[in-house]
Amino acid sequence: MRRIRPTAFGMVVLTSGLLAACGVDVDDHIDRLQEGGEGAEDAKMALSLARQDAIDPLIAAFADASHSPEARAHMADALGRLYLREKEPRILEALQAGLDVTAPAVRGSVIRVLGDMGGQKGVAPLLARLAKETDNGVRHDLLVTLGVMSVREPRGFGNFDAAGRTWSLEIMEDDSSRTEFVHLLKGIREDVRDSTRAAVMEWLEVAAEDRATAAQERELAADLQGAQELLAEALDLVPDSRNINRHLGRFEFDNVDSATGLATMVDMGVAIRVPRLRRVPAIDGLLDEPLWETAAHIDSFYQNITRMRAILSTGRTEIRLGYRGTTLYIGVRGWEPRTDNLQVTATARDENAWEDDCVELFFDPDCDRRTYWQFVVNSANTQFDIYTDGSSSNGGGDVGWNGEIESATQVAEDHWSLEVAIPMEQFGEGKVGSGAVWVANLARIRMANATEYGQWVPTYGNAQRPDRFGYLVFE
Repeated sequence: MRRIRPTAFGMVVLTSGLLAACGVDVDDHIDRLQEGGEGAEDAKMALSLARQDAIDPLIAAFADASHSPEARAHMADALGRLYLREKEPRILEALQAGLDVTAPAVRGSVIRVLGDMGGQKGVAPLLARLAKETDNGVRHDLLVTLGVMSVREPRGFGNFDAAGRTWSLEIMEDDSSRTEFVHLLKGIREDVRDSTRAAVMEWLEVAAEDRATAAQERELAADLQGAQELLAEALDLVPDSRNINRHLGRFEFDNVDSATGLATMVDMGVAIRVPRLRRVPAIDGLLDEPLWETAAHIDSFYQNITRMRAILSTGRTEIRLGYRGTTLYIGVRGWEPRTDNLQVTATARDENAWEDDCVELFFDPDCDRRTYWQFVVNSANTQFDIYTDGSSSNGGGDVGWNGEIESATQVAEDHWSLEVAIPMEQFGEGKVGSGAVWVANLARIRMANATEYGQWVPTYGNAQRPDRFGYLVFE
């Protein structure tokens, strides 16, 4: 038996079989689109099921400038749904013409519809519209839609492509289109604001990362001059980028002058100088000793998400680092709106403490940016540790390795805190103490009051990327 569903206007929306048999009052449904409200949604569904009968009347109504922008926006949505069923070229042509409609609301709706269609057929018209668009909100819709479309396209492996969630310039047909797009972004970045500026800067970060990746390939081929030129181009696109300045600092550290490279990274906050403490702190989790004020401070953490423009974490985290002899001391304070609900599922050594509210510490003492040691401590002071040899892009490694670590935690009303002492000689690699340089990263996972992975140095979606860690410089 066929089912019918009453609408708010007393009409019925039928299944596609009955619509095909009995026909649809297309004009009536177009009128419903103009009226808006719940009836508009029912009308869009009915028109998408009407197949060929609805195409010409709906195109004509959409092109009629006497209709309100809201009604035409609904019509654009209905045309998009109809196109997905019928693949009629006239619908695509009508929607592309809608990109030049005066009303921003209509242009925005058309942009989103073309984005939902996906594929290369919608990219060129959107790029052409971006070149002449002046409305801040519509520019935002264009940039975000292009980003979403680029994620959907088939992607190769390498860098972040395996994750399949980052924006990519590969959506453009050729190098000329990509160059023109980047040039356009550079031209408008000072004219846009708020979320539109954020979208512009994200695209510029993507373009800069492409150049930095190409620079790494030149470096491996011993073309250091070519690598430097590409890094200079990347830095010109996003001078304040944490990612690109880390790329540049790492290149200088390896190939030019280590002091220059470290200075570049320290200035950008992706390397930090770790001082020698006057005495050994008590490991009690309180962080109340004055000597912690003489330690290195890290007060900015960034979200571990698949966006190349670093975004600050919402949770406030404070890190203190220092060393004495051959032991590294770290203090962490993680602020929370409440702490009586902190998630604690791991209660024994090497259980999954990373699934709780916890702190993660990563160390690569020989700076090969491939192998590393990882410690995790949750708010109940449960420890987990692992050695990773770099054979897997998703981490893995030897969970059976148990490192030496002394830790203590305290839970207060508005934060929880951690102190750790880690003997540095246990790693057996790299220099220890004054003058040593380690690759490292620090992170805090929040589970109870927010789902957030915050990092000192962002690794853009995959925490187990030692090639993207920061640097500890022992003074």
